[in-house]
Amino acid sequence: MSDALQPFESPVATLHSLEVITTLTGLTRREVLLCYRAGVVRAHSATTDEPLQFDDEAVYTLRRVAQVRAAYGVNLEAARLICELLDEVERLRAELDFWRNR
Repeated sequence: MSDALQPFESPVATLHSLEVITTLTGLTRREVLLCYRAGVVRAHSATTDEPLQFDDEAVYTLRRVAQVRAAYGVNLEAARLICELLDEVERLRAELDFWRNR
C-alpha cells in the first residue's frame, strides 16, 4: 500500500448520492451498500424514506477499505478491522510524538 490515500474533500460540506459515491470510489452500488449495512460507513438522511447520502468521510473510508481489500485479499470485515487498527496506530504515533516533544 505505497500509494497513500488522501481524504476527499468537497469545496463545501456536501452530501453525495449513492450514484455519486460509486463514481468517486470506483465501487459498485452493491459494494457501497454492503459497507453501509456492515457499519463501515454512515449515511445521512432526515427520514427513512429519503435516499441514502454520504459525506466526504464516507468517500475516504470506502476508498481506503477498497484499497485494503485489493492489497491484502481480505473480506470486508477484515478490511474494516485493518483500517481501524491503522487509525489507532496513527493516533498512538501522534500521542507518542506529543509526549516526546514536551
